[in-house]
Order: sequence, then C-alpha cells, then structure tokens
Amino acid sequence: MSSNPLLLLALTIVYSMMLSAWFSVAWFFSRGASAMRPSALQRMYALIWLFAGSFALLAFVTVLSNNYQVAGGYFAMFYFAGIFLALVLSYLELFFAPTKTAFARYSGQEDEPASRPLTGTTTAARSEEPPIADDDATETTSLLRGDRRSFARHSGRRDSVDDENGNRDEEPIQLDLKQPYPGEQDWSGKLPGWLWLLQLLLVAPIVVILVGQIALLLTSALHQTPADGNSSLFVYLAFALLTTLLLAPIGPFIHRFTWHVPTFVFLICVATVIYNLVAFPFSR
Repeated sequence: MSSNPLLLLALTIVYSMMLSAWFSVAWFFSRGASAMRPSALQRMYALIWLFAGSFALLAFVTVLSNNYQVAGGYFAMFYFAGIFLALVLSYLELFFAPTKTAFARYSGQEDEPASRPLTGTTTAARSEEPPIADDDATETTSLLRGDRRSFARHSGRRDSVDDENGNRDEEPIQLDLKQPYPGEQDWSGKLPGWLWLLQLLLVAPIVVILVGQIALLLTSALHQTPADGNSSLFVYLAFALLTTLLLAPIGPFIHRFTWHVPTFVFLICVATVIYNLVAFPFSR
C-alpha cells in the first residue's frame, strides 16, 4: 500500500462509503419485500439468485483462463462452491416441513370450530334457497355451485366421513408446529432455526478472505493510475464491483436485521459521502 497516510485514509473512506451504501440499499429492498409478502423461503430464493450469478461468474472466469490465460479469477470457484452447498442445505431444509396433506388436515381442524357444522338444520336452510339455473350464471357465479363435499374430496382431506346427519368426523392430526417467524407461513415453524448460521459460515468467511485480499491488492495497484492520465471511472467501477462481490453473500440473511443496524450503517454512508466531497485528494 502507499506510504501516504492521507491517501490511505481516503481509500479506506471510499470503501467504507461503498460498503455502507450497498448494505443500506440491499436492506431496504429486502426488508421491504419481506414486509409486503413475508415468506419463509426468502433465504432460499436469494440463494437461488446468487447461485445463478456465481455460475455466470464462474463461466466468465473459465473463459478468461482458457482463452486469455488470465488466472486472477480463481476465487470464483470457491465463491460458487460455497453458495452451491448453502443452496443444497436450503433444499434439504424442506424435508423438515410437514406434508401438504397433513398440514391441510391440521389447518382444517384449527378452523373447524369457527365454521358452521353441516347439521340437518343448516342443510334444510340451504335447501330452501332457490337453485341457480345454468342460464342465470354470471361471471361472478362460483364454479363449485355449493358442492363443498366434492371440493373437500379433491383438496387432499380424504379422512373426512359424513354420517347420516351430515356431521363430519375426521381423524385427529397432531403436528408439533413451533411458533413461526411473525407474518410467515405456519408450517415454517417446523423448520430448523439454526440452519441459516451454517449457511452463513459456508458463504461468508471464504468470500471475505479471498475477495477481501483481492480488493486490497487492486486498491494498491489502481490508486496511482489516474496520475498517469488513466480514467478514474475504472477505479471506482472496480471498487463497486469488488464491494458487491464482498457483500453479496449476506443478501439472503439481510432481511432479518432490525432497523437499528442499517440506520447506523446509513449514517456512516452519509458521513463518508460528505468527507469524500470536501476532503483531499477528491477536491480539485
């Protein structure tokens, strides 16, 4: 690295600005998506996107190595391997979820006290309603036409039996569902809550070690090139690309952060932006 302490400080501030900006923007969109439509599979979806991006990066690095003898992208193999193993764990996590049939029967039992029983009284009351003729059907007419038993027969709940009075007798279903994360699906309470830590250990440390070292090396190699007449835009693009590669593995987990952490990081981003606008060597 350069012996100029002011230049070292300026480069550190640039990286701090880009890291904090990426974290703040990524948290805003991930948290917003989770708040609008919470899903227990958001971590899995993010890993799928990371898998696709890391595969494209690995293919690009392979072409550079075979055709142009550029071997500096060796980190892409470890990058891809860590994300692949984390995605495999996400698929294995689905085996802990209850089956659709068992969960449908369990949900039906939970909702049964709030629904009206199919007794003879309700059956008679329904029979008094005039039937809907085929020629009276409109675009808002239900396709089931009140045939609830046929719907239940095809919805996976095959253990319900109607007696002669119309009462429904179902076999009890016992599911040990823990409390899910607020707003997410009820069945997600059965998923192991510790698996995300193992996935984070697979994708984060190796990326920080390899990409961080490459970022430091490129910083020491590129910070003097604008003095030779080269464009400084390439330097900033290289910093932005390395920042994205460095922080992308925390994307699947960033929506779990509370607002305190990104708020503090955003304040760091504002402070570093102000410093970069007024301090040497960024002034004319």
